[in-house]
Amino acid sequence: MVASVGSAASYDRFRSGSFDARQPQPVLFRRRDNGCSQCYCCFASLLVGVLVAVAVLLLLIFLVFKPQQPSFDLRDVTVSSFEVDQPLTGSSSYTVLLSMDCTLVLAASNPNKVSIKYSPVHLNVLYHGHQIGIASAPAFEQPAHSNTAVQASLTVQKLSILQGDAMELLKDVVNDNVPLIITGTVRARISVLGVDSPRVQVQIICQVMMNPRQRKAGSKQCGVQNVNL
Repeated sequence: MVASVGSAASYDRFRSGSFDARQPQPVLFRRRDNGCSQCYCCFASLLVGVLVAVAVLLLLIFLVFKPQQPSFDLRDVTVSSFEVDQPLTGSSSYTVLLSMDCTLVLAASNPNKVSIKYSPVHLNVLYHGHQIGIASAPAFEQPAHSNTAVQASLTVQKLSILQGDAMELLKDVVNDNVPLIITGTVRARISVLGVDSPRVQVQIICQVMMNPRQRKAGSKQCGVQNVNL
């Protein structure tokens, strides 16, 4: 009965024009908004807790296993074929065509108590500052406390060497000393209990003196820099 009287009174006020629609009306669903806010707070607290737990776990892993930088070096170069041709052309420019097949033996050393996962290896091969090819090796995983030999293949098919570089290449072949620079970045991750570390980058640059007639590298000098552990 009270509810009916109140409703009738409201209706009479509306008819008489005394009802003010601008008056604040009761806010509905306030409890639901509070519930959503509580859910957001719980989710944020849970997320912060998970991040803290992961950070503590990574710190413990670092303290227990003490990750160290891996090393990566060029051990040997084997030349399967090396040919320089002088094509007959009607132009005045001097050109030679270079073809070669080489195998680079890379030495990877893992001093850690856990394994290392290496990405595919791609090393640029340069002659007088110009790229003549890329030596590539597939991705691999290296066990803890081990040394691994990795073979990277280089194939060059009738690459045009122009003008001054062509003359220099012919002289170097006659002298059986072809200077090359091998450079690139080897990327790896240290794997601990199934969790991979941030990527490690091993930068390598080698000066190699190739002996085409002897099918090998006469001398080499390498520098390696490890970054981003």
